[in-house]
Amino acid sequence: MEEKRTNKWILPVAIGCVVLLCLCGLIIGGFFVVSSRTGQELPFNIDRFTDGGLLPQPADENAQPVGPDATVDVEEPPTDPDMIDPSLTGGQYITDTALFDDFSSDAIGWLEYDDGSTIIQYENEMYSFEVTETDYLDWTYVPAPFFPSTIQFEVQARPGPVDGSFGVNCQYVDEDNHYYVEIDLGFQDAIFGMIRDGEFVPLTEADDEGQYWQGLDYLNSPPDSVNTIQVTCTQDTITLWVNGQFEYEILVSDPFTEPGEMALFLYTYETATSGYKVYFDNVLVEE
Repeated sequence: MEEKRTNKWILPVAIGCVVLLCLCGLIIGGFFVVSSRTGQELPFNIDRFTDGGLLPQPADENAQPVGPDATVDVEEPPTDPDMIDPSLTGGQYITDTALFDDFSSDAIGWLEYDDGSTIIQYENEMYSFEVTETDYLDWTYVPAPFFPSTIQFEVQARPGPVDGSFGVNCQYVDEDNHYYVEIDLGFQDAIFGMIRDGEFVPLTEADDEGQYWQGLDYLNSPPDSVNTIQVTCTQDTITLWVNGQFEYEILVSDPFTEPGEMALFLYTYETATSGYKVYFDNVLVEE
């Protein structure tokens, strides 16, 4: 792996596709062409290097460890037999305001898809997400009957080169207005961004090389280790926890005025000749 990425960061632009619940985006220079799986192309111009945003609050080195239960107010699963879906297995549950999936079955209904470039499937009681092409972006929406604000999940990369990133696309109002958090397990850093009125706005300041990535202190290594990620993404605040430890909080000074959907995404770098694959498990989503 090269020492420094020349153009590592990407822009997961969510475009609503209710039937397929997943989209593909190809990034070339400063011009984006987002293609749905129906073959339609929706080109639009975005200034990828717009300065702006707020500095995140760094993790407090003296803070006491805080476990995942302290960062998520977990809703108890239903116990009334009349409220329990008999098709759910293991620890799965879904209510009007919460969803938990251990992927012991496909009952909750995450997208499954395989066109050779994107392979999303249930695998060994996990949810695997693979992109085989280089410089390629795809994602899948969280199948929740509400607008999520918090997601917590376990994630691990396939053993081998880490030539990609994954993340959470959140508060998606429409294709021109949403937030995202992207994580690189190899470089152990993250980026926070938003799209407002079709323009990219970084939510952290650029470094001397023009990169907006922020280091993460609590990721386990190597990248195929299991890491617990929590993103709380409201209309005015984005908070990232890694393995039960606070990493960053981003305050959005001019937030969206209405809630939106949430998705998991995967991106491959230009060096990803073997593609990139991660496994998600024990996903908890709350309104």
